[in-house]
Amino acid sequence: MNAPRRHAADPDVIAQTTGLVNFLRDMVHSSHQRQRDDRGRDRLRLADLPEQVRRPTPREDGIVLRLDHVSQSTPPELPEVLDGWVDQAACLDADGIDPPLAETGPEHTRLPALSSTVEEGEEDAGTTVVRDQASEVLRAYGPWLQRWRKWAERERHERPLRALYARSTRGISS
Repeated sequence: MNAPRRHAADPDVIAQTTGLVNFLRDMVHSSHQRQRDDRGRDRLRLADLPEQVRRPTPREDGIVLRLDHVSQSTPPELPEVLDGWVDQAACLDADGIDPPLAETGPEHTRLPALSSTVEEGEEDAGTTVVRDQASEVLRAYGPWLQRWRKWAERERHERPLRALYARSTRGISS
């Protein structure tokens, strides 16, 4: 099935494209909550804005400041091999120190079925090893820690933006 080829100069193509662009523009404009009356609300002082927020400049439409919601991200998932080696609670604290690797932890080896107590493909959780002897743990920790540090830096950078957004939308009903 061959549809006739249309050119960019075709009046129908221009009309359809213009209609689509106008529709999308209207959708974007209607999705923003505009706050015009601030009586009874905390005032946001421009001097108190986080440094990540661009300072407002005069605009024809009268908008002084537009804040976008910044979603909170989760820390990078801990690889299975690091279970028991890194404290899960420390992974959630972007302000704390790097989540440390324990001095000892479970040996994560996959063993074939040797007895009825260990099923094939299950981990033998009864053995503890020191960090220096757990090469696969050491290999997994370095790259994961780099991802965690990037997440923590981004989280510290975005937290003031989320707080400002929450403060500015308090009391607005949708």
